[in-house]
Amino acid sequence: MNTLIREEGKHGGSAIYIKDSIVCREYKNTNKLSILGEFECCAVECSLKKINIIVLCIYRPPGGSIEVFFNQLENILSNQINLESTIFITGDFNIEMLDENRNKLRLATMLNFYSIRTTVVNYTRVTEQTKSCLDNICTNLHNGHTSVILASHVSDHFGQKFVFNIDKNDERKFVRKRFLFDEANRINFVDQLKQQTWEDILVIDRKDVNEQWKTFINVYLNIFNQSFPLTRIHSNNNKKYKKSERAEEIKHQLDILLVLLTDNPSLKEQYKNMKKYYDSILKEDKKKYLQDRIMKSDCKMRSMWTICGELTGKNKHRENNIDENPKSLPDKFNIHLIEAVQKLVDEVHHQNFFCDIEENDQSLFLRPVNTGELVNLCSRLKNKHSSGYDDIPTSIVKLSLVQIASVLCYIINNSMKFGKFPDQLKFALIKPIYKKGDRNSLDSYRPISLLPSFSKIFELVMCTRLLDFFKKCNLFLDSQHGFLKGKSTNTAIYHFVNMILQEFEKKNLAIGVFLDLSKAYDCVNLEYLLIKLEKYGIRGKAYKWIESYLLDRKQQVIINENKSNIAIKERGLAQGSNAGPIFFIIYINDLIMDGLVNYVDDTNILVSGRTLPEAVDKAYDSSSRICDWFNRNELALNSSKTNIMVFRTKNSRVTPTGTINLNGNEVKPVHDMRFLGIHIDEFLDWNSHVEKTGLRLSSIGYGIRVVSRHMDERTLKILYHANFESVLRYGIVFWGCSSSIQLLFIIQKRTIRSIRHMKFGATCRGVFRDMQIMTIYGLYIFECLMFFFRHQVEFSSNFGHGYNTRTTNFIYPSHRLTSTEKGTYYMCIKLYNKLPSTCRLSSLIKFKNAIKKLLIKLEPYSLRDFLDCNNLSEFV
Repeated sequence: MNTLIREEGKHGGSAIYIKDSIVCREYKNTNKLSILGEFECCAVECSLKKINIIVLCIYRPPGGSIEVFFNQLENILSNQINLESTIFITGDFNIEMLDENRNKLRLATMLNFYSIRTTVVNYTRVTEQTKSCLDNICTNLHNGHTSVILASHVSDHFGQKFVFNIDKNDERKFVRKRFLFDEANRINFVDQLKQQTWEDILVIDRKDVNEQWKTFINVYLNIFNQSFPLTRIHSNNNKKYKKSERAEEIKHQLDILLVLLTDNPSLKEQYKNMKKYYDSILKEDKKKYLQDRIMKSDCKMRSMWTICGELTGKNKHRENNIDENPKSLPDKFNIHLIEAVQKLVDEVHHQNFFCDIEENDQSLFLRPVNTGELVNLCSRLKNKHSSGYDDIPTSIVKLSLVQIASVLCYIINNSMKFGKFPDQLKFALIKPIYKKGDRNSLDSYRPISLLPSFSKIFELVMCTRLLDFFKKCNLFLDSQHGFLKGKSTNTAIYHFVNMILQEFEKKNLAIGVFLDLSKAYDCVNLEYLLIKLEKYGIRGKAYKWIESYLLDRKQQVIINENKSNIAIKERGLAQGSNAGPIFFIIYINDLIMDGLVNYVDDTNILVSGRTLPEAVDKAYDSSSRICDWFNRNELALNSSKTNIMVFRTKNSRVTPTGTINLNGNEVKPVHDMRFLGIHIDEFLDWNSHVEKTGLRLSSIGYGIRVVSRHMDERTLKILYHANFESVLRYGIVFWGCSSSIQLLFIIQKRTIRSIRHMKFGATCRGVFRDMQIMTIYGLYIFECLMFFFRHQVEFSSNFGHGYNTRTTNFIYPSHRLTSTEKGTYYMCIKLYNKLPSTCRLSSLIKFKNAIKKLLIKLEPYSLRDFLDCNNLSEFV
């Protein structure tokens, strides 16, 4: 038993009782961190089945300082506990965990930063007047456990029982892998491609694109397989690093010393010193290996979490555990994919198809592609290491692009000239990945479609010509923001939020209808799409090429190396393709309605009214018309994920009740929801987004903290910018004005301390500047200025400028602004005017670098600090 007993007072203290058969000890000096009446804590450490376990019991008296509680708890987690151990934090925190409150959010984000979660989600104290959840069991075990509330007759607090499984899975598995990063293999691969003349392709009839492609890919695959042969290795060895030559040499000397020690004990000290040196060499080798993995990775987030799991021994394996015959399962899943789409389409209330697209008198001309353009286009491709049926990843295609660019251009130009897309590139390999729900249900698995990497190059060339033609003819609607130059999720969010604010200014209520489509890409009727393309001006060889690309596509499901029969896909766009999103936005381009904001298949409508009944009637009318359009075009609305939100000010005194009928389904208004990557709420105060972002950033901060012991600051900064800052800055233009972003600044400072290996509570003043990192306040100012700068032309056309002021080179509104627009707009104007003339440049890159340099040097901890600074020239 380990206890902290009060010498005076009652109703306090903490104790841990341990079974006699379990050997444990008091954990370090944790008891000394206790403060009677404020933070009372005891802790023990034990080992079960070779797994180290740490248990803390904490009591925070109701009258104790909440700041002391958070400081002491974080001090223990930051400095006292080995986070690679299995941790349990139990006790009475006197923080309500079932209702939304600031202390609950602070505790959740702090624990999340150390990968610890609360497990009790029910009342633990019930009186005649109140019900509350003040007690909890928190742990960094995320799977294989249950929490149970136990009725108590001793105290007014209920007990909690936590059951967990600590068995390790030692099953040995083998995988087949190609060593794509081996430098010698890569050099050999490129050299062999240089020697190819491709004469066999040039003698084939130019119309026979299929034969040309077969000849090319056979040669390419032969060289690829020779250079990167499949090797059978143990799955646990997949991520192990090789010892350096220096380490091997020292290991050899250690072995010799160990033999000599038996006859000459005087060599013991020499052996110890060499062993320490050997351990330091191994540590450096491991550090270099892990850093190289991060630097070579194109998805820093995935690499960080993989390494984090390896270091802590908590890697998650997402396996397909369906109770089915493994050989027949792929066929069953393949049939399910096709039938599920057909079932959705059959359930749609069919109406006769028609589209009132005005026929375009211009036609698309497919100009040939040259090697320079091809190399430039392919630089946009992500260096993914996944591959289709041919096993060739995009990263290898890009590696060899210079050597094969000329022959690729020849085949692609023939493909466009004769309107034929190679049949071998119309093959998709489907790998189901468990998503959520019942593991035995096929609907619980997400089908990941893997296409041949080369097909994406053909698609890029066609999409470039298609988008240029639509832009030239001004065919795309302003309501579409997906995959179009100058448009993004930021512009979509801006236009939607701006419409809401304008209604607020008019003292109106606004209702947002957020429509979700089931299997949107899969339900597309290809015959309807081709009709629309022809009306837009896609005729002749261009029409024939797209028809060849869309029709007669094939797919095969693979599960644990078992493959299904090949199935023909009769409808729908290719998932995972570059062309799929472009064809989809063309498919819905004739959906025209006031208040519509689209981002590919995310369809959102905003209606307004002076009263709630008036706004509801408009919402019903608009949603009915849009559902009719969906039905005519055989797109299925997912009612379970379709949401409605009543936007209003807190002074409106309107409380939405009841439901709204959408396409025959009753939908209840929600208070907050995820909208294009941000969490939007009915009052636009962004507290919900700050809360969700805080939890996500805490998890990322935990990952950085774990790997920080094995990497240098340069690599950690790359991880910070790729993983942490990218999440922090997304949409900050909209929610950065929230009064609660101080919470995110605390998490940001925790992460910076982890990178710099600083102690808990150490000041970060000056550290941001030294590391060339912007604080969250600096990021908000930076993103606001960049957003305004990027869209000067767009805003100028809307706002006009009629005054000879210092803002001549910036936007100036002539229409009446909403209060929120005024705040953000005039803040940016004030900032822009205060910038030195060297910052106000026409080049986007120069402007971006100048502002970033200024904000890092100023290191603003608040917006007011920045606005009150009268001499910014000294910082540039």
